[in-house]
Amino acid sequence: MKASPNSNDTHLQGLTVAFFDKEYVVYVVLTGSRTEKPWSWAVWKEIQGALEPFTIVSRGKAAVRSTQITADKGKNVSFGRLGWDMKSHLKWTHGSPETESTSKDWIFLNVEAWAPSWTTCEKEDSAPDFYFSMSNEHTRGESEQSRFGAILMVALNVAEGSVRHAQLKSAVNEIASKVGAAMVVCKRRSWGIPFGNGSFTNALSDLGFTGLFKVGPRHQRPLDLATFSEPWERVENINA
Repeated sequence: MKASPNSNDTHLQGLTVAFFDKEYVVYVVLTGSRTEKPWSWAVWKEIQGALEPFTIVSRGKAAVRSTQITADKGKNVSFGRLGWDMKSHLKWTHGSPETESTSKDWIFLNVEAWAPSWTTCEKEDSAPDFYFSMSNEHTRGESEQSRFGAILMVALNVAEGSVRHAQLKSAVNEIASKVGAAMVVCKRRSWGIPFGNGSFTNALSDLGFTGLFKVGPRHQRPLDLATFSEPWERVENINA
């Protein structure tokens, strides 16, 4: 039976229910609103180092894609094929040795990574073992007093085992410290949420765009668990 995912990601259209049923431990890190942007080279080179061990999976290499536009004309910035490697990181981050001058004209929207790549996942009809996304909240224009500056989401297949997940906790804790996290939450969740007869909604790859928060101006209400559309557990010290 085919699922009707109701997803923003065209790669997910027509996949089976088994794809959306895959279970993950998911962390969401909301960065401080006034800390250095995590897509800047200075911060990203630390983040990518903490997450790199989880991008290496037996099913294949990780693939990365980033959506950015030019500030003057709003044109998409083309980066070509990207992976989780230093050559690719230098291409899309802001202020890297390769983009120090050109990135001044870019507006960062989001970046995501699938391990293995989305094409492999589609071919195998199996969701990724590791997923990461980062989206920019500064583009929303709700208020100058933003509650947080960016959304970072990290998801690891529960089948990876307790040792691997303990390592991920430490990595997320390290990242939260580097980005001056305003809030960190965690939950166990399937790739998609069942909706109706054989349908799924709010895939993990959609949450950076829609579905993570309740409808309404999220920067104009308290930053607490009630702002999320699903139940999450607040993480005060994830190494505890």
